[in-house]
Amino acid sequence: MKHIANFIQKKPGLKNIKIDFSNYLTISKTALIALGKSLEAQTDLKNLTLMFRDCTISKTGFEHISKAIGQLPFLESLYLDFNRANQLPDEFCEDLANNMSSLAKSLKTVKLILPGSKSGHIKNLEAISQSFTKLHLLENISLEIFNQTQLLNESLMSLGKSFKALKYLINVHVALEECTQVTDQSVESLCEGLWSASLLESVDLSFNVCNLITNESLKSLSKCFKRLGLLRNVSLKLKRCREITDAGIRELKETLKRKELLRSVNLILSGCSNVTSKDFFTLMESLKKMNSLHTLDYDYYK
Repeated sequence: MKHIANFIQKKPGLKNIKIDFSNYLTISKTALIALGKSLEAQTDLKNLTLMFRDCTISKTGFEHISKAIGQLPFLESLYLDFNRANQLPDEFCEDLANNMSSLAKSLKTVKLILPGSKSGHIKNLEAISQSFTKLHLLENISLEIFNQTQLLNESLMSLGKSFKALKYLINVHVALEECTQVTDQSVESLCEGLWSASLLESVDLSFNVCNLITNESLKSLSKCFKRLGLLRNVSLKLKRCREITDAGIRELKETLKRKELLRSVNLILSGCSNVTSKDFFTLMESLKKMNSLHTLDYDYYK
């Protein structure tokens, strides 16, 4: 990894950096410090992607990466992928949030993929949400959270509140994969934040294997979609959410078929055993009749 840091240091004025460390056996503190110093020198950088999938990472040293990110005055796009990364310290979320907040005059796109921990809990997700409220130019947010069995409603409520402060938000992707404590209240809070974003065009939400989600969540989503006047793209993934029934699907159908600007719909209900094929395919047929719709993707089986 040091040779990568040395290479970056010798190339001043870079606009785009993408580094994929996936499957590195070990990333040491020394290597993280070297990478942080090399990034700090790239003051013209606009787009940064760092991928640490399936890595074993030093418990200390990540503060140098966070610090470097906060010192990139022209950074417009930030993508950090920590899916299945081992030993990532819980404090990293808070440290990253504090440094991202200093990019309020430039940052427009944030994509974060956060891993599960042994306790199944992300500490300081609230801090990341709070940092979003300070990034007033944000247009695109993508947040993926995996295997957080203790992800609390309070954390997701703070995320929903952060959306209310983002006047230029256009695209939102939130994926909660196997976050088994996510409830209808969590979804309602997210939706209340989303419908405040009047420029929002694309909503991509995944609640796969979130077993506590019921038709109440579909009511909240329908209400949200109804209020978004510029909505063009909807992706909704609810794999193995077995508390959802036909009643929720019918409510969603009545909302979507009235969205005159809708261009694409992606609806995944695989493993939703209480949704019958009759109501699901009635929804599909209703969408197919929409003149505005260009793309319709779906997956369904009980």
